[in-house]
Amino acid sequence: MRALADTFFPPAPDAPAGSEVVPELLDDLLAGMDPEEVKQLGIGLALLDAGALPRYGRRFSRLGPADRVAYLTGWRGSRLHFRRNLYRVVRTLVTNLYYSDARSWPALGYAGPRVPRSPS
Repeated sequence: MRALADTFFPPAPDAPAGSEVVPELLDDLLAGMDPEEVKQLGIGLALLDAGALPRYGRRFSRLGPADRVAYLTGWRGSRLHFRRNLYRVVRTLVTNLYYSDARSWPALGYAGPRVPRSPS
């Protein structure tokens, strides 16, 4: 997940890297999910990670930034519905988690909600 988060949200001067934000928030999200859904997400992430082996000789999580982008671009435009779907699920999950954290807001010029969040 760290490699995915950094691929979608690489380190930037005005925003945290995805790996600084997403894993912690993902842990919180998974704790409240149905165990079967957590299992399915884990399988999908494992398939995405191992899918790079035939082409790159390494798992996705071990690829450099440029190869990770190329690999995900291939999944995004794949002829296989499963790959396109998994790409969309992962991209949506990472994006929602990243932008739900206040540390990502300054890069967007977003000052935060008008009404403060209540503690949960």
